[in-house]
Amino acid sequence: MPTLDIVSPEIILPQRRRIVVRITRWFANQETMAAHVVIRFHIAPPDSIFAAGVALDKNNRKSANITLLPSKSNIPFAMITCCIATERDSEFRAGLAHELQQALDIREPNFLYVRFEALDRKDVFYSVSGRLVNADKQ
Repeated sequence: MPTLDIVSPEIILPQRRRIVVRITRWFANQETMAAHVVIRFHIAPPDSIFAAGVALDKNNRKSANITLLPSKSNIPFAMITCCIATERDSEFRAGLAHELQQALDIREPNFLYVRFEALDRKDVFYSVSGRLVNADKQ
């Protein structure tokens, strides 16, 4: 049950939906059940995330003389944690990171950070019809 936590400035609902659909389809193409893909969005308030001593939000990047590239998404930064099964190899991880970059349309000098946490399926439980099921048994 892959779980992605995306931390960024607020992303409007239609854009979040486009991102979710694209990423879920990518997982489905990798033979992961779409119903098992969980994506959560977290809003980073202004001046809450810094890199090289500069806040990553749009206003502070402008004040630091860093120009944002025009983009459909206009997302100045995103920090993403992907919890995936331990058996997923580096090719899978690189493919997912690339797909996330494309889905969020984040390009230089905008900032993207993708981190992976490998989870053993035996340590994951989820509810099915009111009862907990161990992911290792599925």
